[in-house]
Amino acid sequence: MGVINSVYIIASDIDQKVIKQAQLGIYSIKGMANISNEMIKVNFKKEDNNYIINDRIKDKVDFKILNLLEDDFPLECDLILCRNVMIYFTEEAKEKLYKKFYNALSENGIFFVGSTEQIIMPQKYGFINRKNFFYQKNH
Repeated sequence: MGVINSVYIIASDIDQKVIKQAQLGIYSIKGMANISNEMIKVNFKKEDNNYIINDRIKDKVDFKILNLLEDDFPLECDLILCRNVMIYFTEEAKEKLYKKFYNALSENGIFFVGSTEQIIMPQKYGFINRKNFFYQKNH
């Protein structure tokens, strides 16, 4: 349980409605299908046909509206997860975003993308390919 105390998460989206829904921390039974029973037992409470995440976890998350192309990114991030987002951008916009993600990472930070968003020539943007879809900042 001590690890959770050192975690700080920024969750972002450009859509305010999506942010408000995420802040509720309510998940359907179907949405929890791949979560272990132990994880559910420790971190969620069941209410009707939904699971609600514990406040001790929810309180570690700072929900923000963020326009990836226009807004500044937070700095010194150890891990950036960006799944199912890059597919909506042009190649020119992706290049800009890869540079922004690189600059937002801490010295050995990791950038993770979805399975359909593999970075071609990650070294062009300063990344080392560590595993499929995991890219480490090369300093």
